Amino acid sequence: FGTLGDITMIDSAIARIGLQRRRDDLLSRLDDDSASHGTPTEALGEQVAQLPLSTLQEMRAAEDQLELVENRLGVIDAEEHYRSVPHPVKGGYALMDVQFIGDHGWAVGPMGTILRTEDGGRSWHDVKLATDADLYRVEFANLNEGWAAGGRLRIASTNESMRHDRRGGYGYIFHTTDGGKTWECQFAERGRLLLGLDFVNEDVGFAVGERGYLLKTNDGGDHWAALPTTGTMKWLYGVQFRNPLQGFAVGLAETVIRTDDGGQTWAQVDTSADRRPYGFRSIYRDVAFNGDTGCIVGQNGAVLISGDGGESWSPTATFFKSEIRDLMDLRSVQFVTEKKGYAVGELGTRMMVTEDGGDSWSYRQLPDTEWLRAVWANSEGKVVVAGEREKVLISEDHGWTWEPSRGGYPKADILGMLAHGDDAAINLNAFYAYYAINENKTIVDLGALSDVHSSEYEETYNLEHDRNM
Repeated sequence: FGTLGDITMIDSAIARIGLQRRRDDLLSRLDDDSASHGTPTEALGEQVAQLPLSTLQEMRAAEDQLELVENRLGVIDAEEHYRSVPHPVKGGYALMDVQFIGDHGWAVGPMGTILRTEDGGRSWHDVKLATDADLYRVEFANLNEGWAAGGRLRIASTNESMRHDRRGGYGYIFHTTDGGKTWECQFAERGRLLLGLDFVNEDVGFAVGERGYLLKTNDGGDHWAALPTTGTMKWLYGVQFRNPLQGFAVGLAETVIRTDDGGQTWAQVDTSADRRPYGFRSIYRDVAFNGDTGCIVGQNGAVLISGDGGESWSPTATFFKSEIRDLMDLRSVQFVTEKKGYAVGELGTRMMVTEDGGDSWSYRQLPDTEWLRAVWANSEGKVVVAGEREKVLISEDHGWTWEPSRGGYPKADILGMLAHGDDAAINLNAFYAYYAINENKTIVDLGALSDVHSSEYEETYNLEHDRNM
């Protein structure tokens, strides 16, 4: 409220017209939904209809109230959507993120997958969550309070609609206050697909995603506000704040943006990758900091290092040949000190390790061939990696030796293989859904090659594959 881009709105009449339109649109939506949702929606409608908009103070209060009602309606819509559609059997999906605090750990993935452990990863418990939303990030501020963010992909009926305005999805954020035993939905069926999440403390958090979408909370997620400040329409996949004011977000087509005022304004950062196969710019998947050392990882084996707190960045080569790097997609990075860091992704049987702040990297052997999506580590030597088919591996000696913690090799009834194809995400979804739901078949979806075209097509096709086992 009060600004349009960087332009301050001085005329209160203009702001009032905008709020009136927003209020009327919301009332119309509430009226349409009242038949199916009943009393909860009717009560929300009464709140909205009575909002005064005479003074600037009233308009500011009304904007906050409209945001709250839209959030609540989104959660109601999410509950209704889940009740109205069939659900495949849960289990066996890729784990997209993992975090530990002491012996307590959590991992999340597609189709509402949440796992938790209280014994350092020796055993994992499935958490029942009434959603089919795909969860990409999990973040705990302490042993009790945590959040998981992701979204629900829109379903396209034709290739043409998939190509243009129908891709992407709706954002979801879940919150727990009991260590992950139970979760409540804080944000749903609104905004855009969320792919990155970071909390500075128990109160201040940020979520980023599709088309430069940015959410911020100052109260632990009771209120999530969209900030139209990133200045980009590129998909954002990772975000990390060094403190409540300074943060970085990374994403599609070598996008890196920086804020020094808590997300109110952002500036583009020049961080070109050293490899562009077929002229396509890489997707930057993740960003991590420890002290002044920062690291960005992504497609085509991209690794960029900063030694000055993000003021400047430079690519650091891996020992793979350039042609092999074209097939590498690094998904996750973590630095446990300013010198020591780990990175994982589609590397076959290896994990990348640096002990000199990212100037050079070596490889640690893994006893598995699954694609990995996430890494968590601490400075004492514990390293946890997670990935396809709910695979979790744990090392207690900095990644030299490993023990399997979760995931197996189930018999596959159907194997899908895809090198590249624009229609695949549409055609295969219906095929997979039918056999998984109606025939109870175990399906393995194999991405034979990374789709470099997804760099420009915003990767909806690859996201579809992440939802399959």
